[in-house]
Amino acid sequence: ASKANNRFLLVSMASSGPKEQVEAAAKLTFLPLFPHSRAALEQQCAASVGIPGMTSWCPMHLLDLSQLANYYNQRVLDAIYLEGATNPAADFPNAIYIDAIDVGGRIRTG
Repeated sequence: ASKANNRFLLVSMASSGPKEQVEAAAKLTFLPLFPHSRAALEQQCAASVGIPGMTSWCPMHLLDLSQLANYYNQRVLDAIYLEGATNPAADFPNAIYIDAIDVGGRIRTG
């Protein structure tokens, strides 16, 4: 964000699930599957989200996925805040898009 250069920085921190996650969540919700099929779908879904160590949980709702993304978003925002305390070149964007905002503008993480 640079007022001196007449620039406006807008950053999207919103999330959307990969196609595989959406499909797996729909199948887990709407199809009567055997237990072994359910476990396989949960593993495929978890792998599609791409978070290291997440192997068997499938975000079933948009809110689940938004809160998961916000966990990582808050870390990025905190890092730039801390960097800005000592580095004048570090700056926040003028505005951000983000999902799952809670009461008082808090970033909802779960």
